[in-house]
Amino acid sequence: MPDETEQNDAPETEAPAPAPADPVERVRSGWRELWQVPVLLAASGVLLLGVAFAVATAPDPEFGPVLTRAEQLIEREQYEDAIDLLNSRVHPWTNRDVLTVPDRQRYHLAKARSIYWGQKKLEINDDRNHVSIIREYMEAERQGLELPARDVAALADTYLSRGELNAALIRLATIPSSANAVREPVIRRAVALLLRPPSPDRNRALEVLADVLADPTVSIDQRVWAVEAQSRIRLDQGYVDETITRLLREIPRLDQAGPAGRARLHLLLARAYGMIGADRAAMDQVNLAESLSAAGDGHYPMVLLERGRLEQRAGNAAAARDTYAGITARYAHSEAYPWAMIGLGETEALLGSPELSLEAYDKLIDEYDALGILGEPTRERIMLSLLDRAGEALVIAEPRLALRYTTLGERIMRGRPLPAPLLETIAMAHRRSAEELSKGSTTRANPLVGLDPSIRVEVQRHLIAAAINRRFHAESFVLTDIRRYADSLWEAADLFDRAGDQREAVQAFKTYAESLPGDARAAEARFRMAEALRAMGEYQAAAEAYQDLIESRHGTGGQDIGVWADASYVPLAQTYLYDENPDNNAEAERLLRRVLDGSMTGTTTRMFRDALVELAFLYDRSGRSARAIERLEEVLRRYPGDAEEGLIRYRLGEAHRRLAEDIRQSLEDSLPPTTRSQRADLLANHREEAIRQYERSIAILGMKREADRSRLEEISLRNAHFYLGDLLSDLGRYDDAIRAYDLARDRYSRDPATLVALIQIVNIHVAQGDLRRARTANERARRFYLSLPDSTWDDPALPMNRRDWQAWLDASSRLLAAGPSN
Repeated sequence: MPDETEQNDAPETEAPAPAPADPVERVRSGWRELWQVPVLLAASGVLLLGVAFAVATAPDPEFGPVLTRAEQLIEREQYEDAIDLLNSRVHPWTNRDVLTVPDRQRYHLAKARSIYWGQKKLEINDDRNHVSIIREYMEAERQGLELPARDVAALADTYLSRGELNAALIRLATIPSSANAVREPVIRRAVALLLRPPSPDRNRALEVLADVLADPTVSIDQRVWAVEAQSRIRLDQGYVDETITRLLREIPRLDQAGPAGRARLHLLLARAYGMIGADRAAMDQVNLAESLSAAGDGHYPMVLLERGRLEQRAGNAAAARDTYAGITARYAHSEAYPWAMIGLGETEALLGSPELSLEAYDKLIDEYDALGILGEPTRERIMLSLLDRAGEALVIAEPRLALRYTTLGERIMRGRPLPAPLLETIAMAHRRSAEELSKGSTTRANPLVGLDPSIRVEVQRHLIAAAINRRFHAESFVLTDIRRYADSLWEAADLFDRAGDQREAVQAFKTYAESLPGDARAAEARFRMAEALRAMGEYQAAAEAYQDLIESRHGTGGQDIGVWADASYVPLAQTYLYDENPDNNAEAERLLRRVLDGSMTGTTTRMFRDALVELAFLYDRSGRSARAIERLEEVLRRYPGDAEEGLIRYRLGEAHRRLAEDIRQSLEDSLPPTTRSQRADLLANHREEAIRQYERSIAILGMKREADRSRLEEISLRNAHFYLGDLLSDLGRYDDAIRAYDLARDRYSRDPATLVALIQIVNIHVAQGDLRRARTANERARRFYLSLPDSTWDDPALPMNRRDWQAWLDASSRLLAAGPSN
């Protein structure tokens, strides 16, 4: 082979004759030629041979020295120089018949080698280069060259880079055993690619490994590797006992293997023993593996990791934690590192250090992409570990800690569908958080009642989050497990309802009823959908849903929905009464009477009680005070200590007060003395009874915390205070009336209803002839009145009617007529 000096002194070759004269054909042929050949562009990572265009006027060159020079450059790893030489001195002649067959063989082989090894040196992995390498090797073979084993291995390796495993394995099979040194690394890469997630071909990998182990000429290191790889696959497939037996038989045959190889096999045996619960035998193997290893061995961190796992399973969490911490501190670039971070998160939690546990998981998640993990631990594996921690937190009643773990679970699964177990745990943690926060609630059915407003918002947020995740959980089973789908959808609907998100509750209950019409809870879903619609004020839609239940007492398939049909009567009546359409009030009364006639339910049921109360309220609102009193007294008699006793007694006081007013107005008519006297006594009796009921109502409602009182109860309590003063004043008990008004005014000093007390105090002083006090009280009432906007008095719930306004006007006029005070 000529030396470098000879090559430098060699005559320059010249390019062939110019391309055809036709300019279009010239452009076409030039581009066709360019795309067929590879060139080295290190900056862009592509190795492609460019095209040199020159006018060939010299005689045909001698290519042997040029090819020899290129081969020397390749041997010296000067691949770019080799490509430049081939590009400028040989390539322009490839379309002419001046190259001999041996020259063509050497040319294509040199091109393939330059691109293959040049790409390796530059750490380039570009598919255009792979295509060029394969094309050049195959062209060399087409020219009759039998590729050396080293080049067959390079070709097979290039096929692997393109994912063409079959072609790679076919090529590897042609390499003789005498060339194992170049074949073995490519076989290892082929097996690694066969086992690459997410769809490993374990059976094909086992076939390749079996061929390796059947070859008596393979190196001892290759045999150790093959046994190790085969054992890993079999363990992953669940063949633990078989693998243990195989390793126990194989390790003695590998006595010529180095300490590192034997250590790896003992490590695998430790893992296998651990999988069947033989932790003592597993620890013995770990000790053997550690004794055969050096701290700098690539497998050494995995030995420590197995030790940590065994310590953790033995209940020695502190020792395991220290082992894991050592791995994370000293072997951050090893395959053991992410596993050690998981172990650190688990053991810190076991040791009662949740913040350190969360910190370990958080760091692993932050680094996961940068670690370049192709196999284990997968994101799903980390998520499962976090779910275990969340479950432990729920067991010890720490739902908010559980949520911190599930939040990390969501982070590690970002961009991917959340698996059902994670959705279920998130929902459970949010629900438990809501239950924990709502311990002060006065009702289990509605956990928002009786809570401080700020806490109520948090409870509602947790309930809605739980509902959303339960709904997603349900959707993941819609095609695979109808029972789990039904249970999760039901819980989602229930949680939306409890959170006060009636719109979502309606949709969820509707979906349940429509998708599971034969389910035992379908009728209840329809009923609760109607209830949610009514709560939203969608009275027409609610009425239609209740009517549908009543009219279809028996569903398809013989499903009995009678209980929910019966339960629809009272709320349907309430819907009619609250829809501001007086035309259906008679139908509402008919429905209530139907419930109370005894044909549908017993007198001790909630349905009977609700119908009785609603009918009494209907009588009261429609001016049938006597009948209202009769029904309200029946409620108190039948249900002593009723949860709504304070409200019922207020309505009973209202009925007596209204009946008293009716009697008072009748006294303005011309009546016989006896009748007038009787009515006067009856008037006083009803006023006295109204006072007693208001006082009882104030006492009962006043005992409740403000947060526990409903809006209706709050209004009733306020009005009871003011009506109490009115009735005392009507009875001429002026001092008691003033005390009642002062109490009401102090309690509701900023409430517009305070004007009632101020006006009535004016009226009382006028009635007593104390004009000085009357003027003072009147000025106080006037200032309070002027401090409020006119729209304030449009509230129909205020305990002030036209008669009160007229009384104030009359009193003011009388004071004005009396002249200024002395």
